[in-house]
Amino acid sequence: MQDYPILRLRQFGNELECELTDPTLMQIVGIDAKIPQESKKTIDQHYAEILRMTGSKDQPNITKFRKELRLLGNEIGKILKQVLKRLAFEIKEDCNLALALDEETVKIPWELGLIPKSSTERSQNAILCDIACVGRLRVVKAKSWNPSPKKLRSRRALVVGINYKNSRRKISPLDYAEEEAETIKTILESNDIHVVSLLGKKATFNSVITELIRGVDIFHFTGHGGTSWNKSKICLYDKDLWAEDLEKLPTNSAAPSLSFFNACETSVDTYKKGKVSWAPYSWAFALVNQGGSVFIGTMWSVSEQEASIFAETFYKKFLGTGNNTLAQSMRQARNKTKRGKSDTILSWPAYVLYGPPTLKADDLFAKS
Repeated sequence: MQDYPILRLRQFGNELECELTDPTLMQIVGIDAKIPQESKKTIDQHYAEILRMTGSKDQPNITKFRKELRLLGNEIGKILKQVLKRLAFEIKEDCNLALALDEETVKIPWELGLIPKSSTERSQNAILCDIACVGRLRVVKAKSWNPSPKKLRSRRALVVGINYKNSRRKISPLDYAEEEAETIKTILESNDIHVVSLLGKKATFNSVITELIRGVDIFHFTGHGGTSWNKSKICLYDKDLWAEDLEKLPTNSAAPSLSFFNACETSVDTYKKGKVSWAPYSWAFALVNQGGSVFIGTMWSVSEQEASIFAETFYKKFLGTGNNTLAQSMRQARNKTKRGKSDTILSWPAYVLYGPPTLKADDLFAKS
């Protein structure tokens, strides 16, 4: 049962069709808005620059990164504030909101839009995902894949962590990846979840695929990731696993209920000129549309230490005491992560949740 408002955003040229479904008001409100071509171009430019800076081998300029993030947030915020005002919907602290996005609007990082923290005239602007508990609902036409049937859930998890230090692949080592995986394994096991752990050289393409075919409720990956020709991948010990590889799984293999890829650019849906479009080769599409309920990924390259703090906090809040929802757990993980160093690339705004914001842990598993 839907217990959260859904803001549906569809784009037709520079027209933005907006619809708000709010169960508390028991009504649906619709409006048409504008996304000026110049605004869309500016958003694409700032986001592309953030991806370039954070993905560079050189140490990024922190001041420039923060400036680009602010400019990006301002441009998205202009559109959001116009839409929310016309829909008479106010974003309040810790409120739930789902964004239902199509093939065009999914490319915009709406969660980064700068909007007022309250309705007062002098209220400071803040990032949307820093105020509200936001989740994305992907609205797409299944062009290539059909959702696979659900399997009986059995509280089983696959945790993969790779530091690449002994790999023959020319990939930079990660100091905290396997340590993070061990920590996540401990948290899951303390919540009565059986964990299959694949660390380092055990995290091969075949071993990961084998466990996915067997079926898991949670799939956590920490290591390197990225996009190439707008296709999503994660780097395993021996070779890359691409989102499109999931198409080759047997038809009775359901996607994990919750997948968390704590790696760089695992939730990037930008279209680059001259390259193929994202669908259906992004992780969000491959995992959520293939029978999974939840996908958590990143919009740019994140720092190792902050990524570990975020993941550990998320699982503790989501699976532990407090009965926190998905989006509440994400927000608390952001709050914990951003208390760290201020002289590094910000990682906490990079995380994106695909899934119902009010979903709780018990909803993911089979009932005894």
